[in-house]
Order: sequence, then C-alpha cells, then structure tokens
Amino acid sequence: MLYLENRNYNASDDYYAGRYNNKTTGGLGSVAGFRYHLNDSWSLFFEGGRGTFGYGTFGVTAYF
Repeated sequence: MLYLENRNYNASDDYYAGRYNNKTTGGLGSVAGFRYHLNDSWSLFFEGGRGTFGYGTFGVTAYF
C-alpha cells in the first residue's frame, strides 16, 4: 500500500498545535487479510495493517 495522510489539528495549546497542525505524511505499508464464506451469498472478512480505519477492519460481504 502506498499512502498519503493529511492531518489538520487545531488546539489552543501551543505544544499540540505546533506538533499536529497541518501535518502531511506518506509512506509504504502492508495489508493482509482473510475471507470466510458462510454460503454462496455471504462472507465475513478481516484486514490487518495500517489502513483508513486504523490497524484492523472487520466486515461482511454480500454477493448478488
């Protein structure tokens, strides 16, 4: 995964405002996961690694 992350943090405290305000970072990461098929219409999945929603994502997939 190649990512670019932009953070905008507003604080009245100078310490936090100086460290976190308008910070843009980028880098490389890895993601691995698995999918368990319950039947022909439904499956469950898990993805682990640095992603949009943190370090792990659980979900359900419906097939039409």
